[in-house]
Amino acid sequence: MVVVIVIGAIISVGLVQFIDDSARGYSSSAMRNKLASSGRIAIVRISTEVHNSVPYSLRANALAGGGPPGSADQCLEFIPVRAATTYINPGFKKSGKKTFEVIDFNPLLEISSPANVFAVIYPKDTADLYNYDDDKGPLALLDKIEDTGGADGKETITVDATKHKFSKRSPLNRIFIVDGPVSFCVESDKIFRYSGYALTATQPEPGGAPTFVGGKRVLITDSVDNFTDTLTAFNVDAPTKNRNSILGMEINFTQQGEVVLFNDEVLTRNVP
Repeated sequence: MVVVIVIGAIISVGLVQFIDDSARGYSSSAMRNKLASSGRIAIVRISTEVHNSVPYSLRANALAGGGPPGSADQCLEFIPVRAATTYINPGFKKSGKKTFEVIDFNPLLEISSPANVFAVIYPKDTADLYNYDDDKGPLALLDKIEDTGGADGKETITVDATKHKFSKRSPLNRIFIVDGPVSFCVESDKIFRYSGYALTATQPEPGGAPTFVGGKRVLITDSVDNFTDTLTAFNVDAPTKNRNSILGMEINFTQQGEVVLFNDEVLTRNVP
């Protein structure tokens, strides 16, 4: 009986340990899958939006007081493209215009009195792109886009100012219709998306100067920990005239001791 009891106790201890290890393994695997799924959704969303951004519009900065320089708390800003087509007769250099024609958008685009929507021609400098001037530059604030109603395949664009002189002619006669800027910010253990705020020469940041005045803030994901390994969440490799821009993302997700690191790159085509 004593031998049986001892053997039974040994088997029971081993069985309990086996069950405990299995439960821990399952819990650990489930948590890693949860982190991987959450992180993948966030990365794909950021990548998709960035891929559809205006050339030269990507810029990133470390937040003031947000941890090690160049890492952890950080913001990525870009200008999303709503539509693009070929322009016909806008004003350049000395000859400014209020109204000009473009080839029909596909699908057809008609808007009137939009808020924070711009026409962009040949953006080739990030600082120039964000330093908006209603009289000149690569951006013109839109008043309306309307279909002429004819069979000539043209639409008419009217800018908000009395006239606007675009800086340079596009090699491909390309014109972008863009919304206001968008930012993704790593703040402590969360990533937020900001939209609906105004263009500013200095990149805005939460609680900074300037900040996202009048903007909308949406939580994208949590469980972020970029402080542990001092990771740079957003690293922008600026474009040149003969090279595309690349956004590098390195974001660490952690919860209950489990860690999943995402390292991704997004190509943004420099076709002004």
